[in-house]
Amino acid sequence: MTKKKSRTVLLLLFCIILAIQTLYLHWIYQGKVQRKEEAASDYAQLALTTFCKTLDKYEYLTDAIRQGVISDEEVMEEHFDNYGRWMLANEDAVKAVYLCKNGYFNYAYPAKENAEIMVANLFNDFLWSYDAEHASELKHMIIVGPVMLHDGGNGFIYYNPVYIQEEESERFWGVVLTVLDADIFAQELQKDLVKLDEYSVGFYREVAYGADVTDDKGFIMNFGVIHEQRIDIPFEVNGFIFHVVIDRGDGWEVMEDVVPIVLAVYGIGMAVWLFVLFLFIKIDNDRTVEMQRKINEAKMDFFSNMSHDMRTPLNGIIGLLEISASHKDNQELMYKNMEKAMAAASHLKILINNTLDIGRISIGPIQLENVPFDLAAVCDESYIMVESQAELMGITISQDRQNLTETHLIGSPIHLKEILINIYSNAMKYNKKNGQIHVSVSELSQTPEVIVYEFKVQDSGIGMSEEFIQNKLFCKYEKNDHYFEMQRQDTGLGMSIVKKLIDEMNGTIQVDSVINEGTTITIRIPFAINHDYEAPVYEKHIVEDLTGLHILLTDDVKLNLDIEAYMLRDRGAEVTTAHNGEEAFSQFMEHPEYTYDVIMMDLKMPVMDGYEATKRIRQSNKKDAETIPIIAVTANAFDTDIEKCYKAGMNEHVAKPLDQKVVLQIIQKVTLNKKGQKNESV
Repeated sequence: MTKKKSRTVLLLLFCIILAIQTLYLHWIYQGKVQRKEEAASDYAQLALTTFCKTLDKYEYLTDAIRQGVISDEEVMEEHFDNYGRWMLANEDAVKAVYLCKNGYFNYAYPAKENAEIMVANLFNDFLWSYDAEHASELKHMIIVGPVMLHDGGNGFIYYNPVYIQEEESERFWGVVLTVLDADIFAQELQKDLVKLDEYSVGFYREVAYGADVTDDKGFIMNFGVIHEQRIDIPFEVNGFIFHVVIDRGDGWEVMEDVVPIVLAVYGIGMAVWLFVLFLFIKIDNDRTVEMQRKINEAKMDFFSNMSHDMRTPLNGIIGLLEISASHKDNQELMYKNMEKAMAAASHLKILINNTLDIGRISIGPIQLENVPFDLAAVCDESYIMVESQAELMGITISQDRQNLTETHLIGSPIHLKEILINIYSNAMKYNKKNGQIHVSVSELSQTPEVIVYEFKVQDSGIGMSEEFIQNKLFCKYEKNDHYFEMQRQDTGLGMSIVKKLIDEMNGTIQVDSVINEGTTITIRIPFAINHDYEAPVYEKHIVEDLTGLHILLTDDVKLNLDIEAYMLRDRGAEVTTAHNGEEAFSQFMEHPEYTYDVIMMDLKMPVMDGYEATKRIRQSNKKDAETIPIIAVTANAFDTDIEKCYKAGMNEHVAKPLDQKVVLQIIQKVTLNKKGQKNESV
């Protein structure tokens, strides 16, 4: 829907609402009396609820004594004074509490004030007997009142009969009496009632006994003057019918001259509403235009930055290759060019990964893993991936680990590695010539289920301003202005990815930096402890010698196939190549069982892809079909790609471009104890 249509619809809707409200105001004018009565009726219900709530509070107290008698009458008798003292101290309306065992006033609190009735029988006393017998017959609590009390004043009396269950029958034990001061009870009720300045409220009993009110115009209590024109709602409390009465003090009519005032105010309000609505539409439109302009600018800046940042190392690689081609006889120059090209290629790889990661994060929420892993192994792998690059850049990188009492954890190792590699890469990119980087890992705190680790990366680089850290460091596409002065470029995505991942992992990141002195980044992340971990029977290490291993290598790109085969053969492995999944499957099926020690499988290939080839190998009837290790070697590096590899039956995943140390480490992992494999402890 266009902006113009949206405004038209809003205005039309406004007119419809205005018409409905005008009709509604007319309806109010015609039915004002009826609606006032309904409002009074609603308030009567509220008053009724308040009255019952107040009754229930004291009913609960006296019923607690009854339950105590049923549980253990001797204990209740022993502690009765304490309970009575507590009731009178905490509830102002409670005037006295009695235990009438077998009808006699056996216990009373306060005892001194009630000494004269302690010889009386409840069922013989003219004040108590009728209701006591009534409660005993009903076998449940009743409330009576207001009544004239022995010591003067009006009160409410809770009669709570006590029956003790014996083997096959109930035994009448007696009655628990709680006496409330009617005036204090009324004061408590009045505090909870609202609108007493607008309504008069009264309560009366429909049926009464003895000294109780017998006329329905005599009220138990009332607040204000009750007229004949009133709302009367009956309700039942423990077998007795009570009534709540509401009388509007100024009558039910509303002065007719109020209506024009309401109309005038209503008209002004609608005019203001229309004006505000107009302003809102205008502001919203301006905001939308400005937002779209900023989005377009951000897109153009991003593509411009990405183009420049990726072309810079790519241009360097192409130039170095051209120079090397022109000076084939100068081995020293070619070696230096190779080192520079490797550094540029590593930088280009990071740029591509960050660009893909930010695209993945923008599309939807990050899918964190929740799998067992070894923190030490993740730290090793992250460190290995940047160690050679730091060496090529002339940067000294060191690490230490302190107080690592528990490294077998549950979490998302692939994302933790991504965080560490991004931080290490930034420390190298923003460093100085012959700079230094120090990495430390330490345990911060631990509970039986969760452990918090701290990762600290310190560099001697160019530093950042406090303003940049606070406002721009974790934003997409932002770059350090001081970094521009160093004449280096990148897409500015790495730290936004790091911050997003750390937040998803419930961690924190702190950045401390001084211009021209360096930066310290401190990351704290909680992990669940893996209590089901079982120690492996070997120690991880990287084996350079692959002599004795026979590897089936599959890739549809000849250049990739040649490079990968050369790398493996150069380390002593016997390599058989296949150009697509069907050829790899045929090679596996045509050779005797256990011919191959491992299969390295590309995924996207013509004729048959790597997923299908893996499924067919696993489903074949060869003895080694289920056990032969299959490693996915692919440029598909998203989490969903890795998960798809595992579902197809592959054991491991290696992303292109290949890191030789990572490839060797994974081959070692999946081919341990194979023939010819060296497994010497480090």
